[in-house]
Amino acid sequence: MLEKVREPWSGSKSKSILAYIIFGLICVTFVFVGFSPTGTGISGGAGTAATVNDVVISLLDFQDQVNMIENQMGDSMKNIPAAKRQSQYKEIRNYALNNLVAREVAYQSAVRAGILPTISATRDMITNVPLFQENGRFAREKYKIFLANKNTTASDFENKIKRNVVIAELNELFLTALQTPKVMQDMDNQIRNTKIILDFVKIDSIQLTNALTVSNDAIAAFLSKPENQSKIKSYFEANKQEYSTQEQVRARHILLKGDATEVLTKITAIRKEAEKADFAELAKKYSEDEGSQSKGGDVNFFSRGQMVKEFENAAFSLPIGKVSDPIKTAYGYHLIKVEERREGETKTLESVQNEIAKKLVSDELKDESLQELSELLKNKKNISSWLDRFKLKWEDSGEFSLDQSYVPKINAGPEVFTSALNLKNPGEMLPNLVRQGPISYVLRLKKLTNPVFSSTKKIDSSSFRQTGSAEESLGLWAEELKKSALIHRNEAILN
Repeated sequence: MLEKVREPWSGSKSKSILAYIIFGLICVTFVFVGFSPTGTGISGGAGTAATVNDVVISLLDFQDQVNMIENQMGDSMKNIPAAKRQSQYKEIRNYALNNLVAREVAYQSAVRAGILPTISATRDMITNVPLFQENGRFAREKYKIFLANKNTTASDFENKIKRNVVIAELNELFLTALQTPKVMQDMDNQIRNTKIILDFVKIDSIQLTNALTVSNDAIAAFLSKPENQSKIKSYFEANKQEYSTQEQVRARHILLKGDATEVLTKITAIRKEAEKADFAELAKKYSEDEGSQSKGGDVNFFSRGQMVKEFENAAFSLPIGKVSDPIKTAYGYHLIKVEERREGETKTLESVQNEIAKKLVSDELKDESLQELSELLKNKKNISSWLDRFKLKWEDSGEFSLDQSYVPKINAGPEVFTSALNLKNPGEMLPNLVRQGPISYVLRLKKLTNPVFSSTKKIDSSSFRQTGSAEESLGLWAEELKKSALIHRNEAILN
């Protein structure tokens, strides 16, 4: 049945597009493995971000998702004051964790329903990735080089492909359920032949806030109003993690996967070897944790709640420099060596109230500025002086077609496609901001080419909205499934 449903999208062009999208979702996470915005670099071999019906979502996968979101946000996360940065990271981390949980719930339900990727489907996805091709044909050597550069195995990479193929198939099923074959055919024609160039202005709310000047007089005036004291206190209570640091340890570990007797025997022998040898070198030689092996087992600093309980208990009880006995977790057996320790600290409300007042005033000014811009757009007024005030400039997206998975230079979602189709004449500006998280866009049509249709036939954007409806329906379905799933979220990793 599923093959019949897929039939309208079975052409080589559609396969190539889907390969682009799935590869993009996975590849970008491999690029940023090991990088963490807070510098923790916690290994997936020991940390748990969440569990869904006893299936572990590793901390490494969580970090990958966070890093992918930050990469999509571009340079906007740099040069942010520490207090503001932590709040933004928490929002990103919460979004990332919710997304991973929803995808796992959907994946498990799909598997129970019999939606499984075939070997041929997985192979097609990989062989259609342009990075792995030479002269239009799959080049195995390029694939091997990619795996080596990303420090992963073909098995691990293909498992990620399989899981993402299932999610893509689910979305395709929801899309098919919302479309008639004629609408799908028309939509495919429009996607292939509609070419667009946009002018856009990218407005980062964080950079906008930083560009606003908050005077000492404005802070004093804010503090002088009794009602604002409660706002400051509420913000402090809701964001205490910004003004406190937990006790942390920095550790190295050696992981041997499995729980067989021979694994325990082997790691016990390594423990004896560690009494005289360099632990980091032993980790490089023996550890099976892909996330930390090349770094000599270093998982950097971590707080309580960020590792599985057995690992955490051992690490926080060990003296600096001592190697633990073998510790058993769901991942296998670990040897742990603590190298540094940091004590926790909490700032008082009095010591940070001016800092909080400045943030709240900045947020108010930012909201007022964005509202001012929205009114200018709504009333079709000139926005040049507003842009000049914040030193913002128009950019050219370059030509793109609707069979691409993203708009060049924008990296935004389907809202931009839908919004672009509402613009009919060059120079026409969208009368509202397109918002995606902390980023807002002003859009202006530069060029629209659609040679398939005559000038008297308007482009119907409803079919593109159906794509969004399919994604929304899939999301709502996953949310409903979550109600009956056994989910445990590691809230500590959000701080």
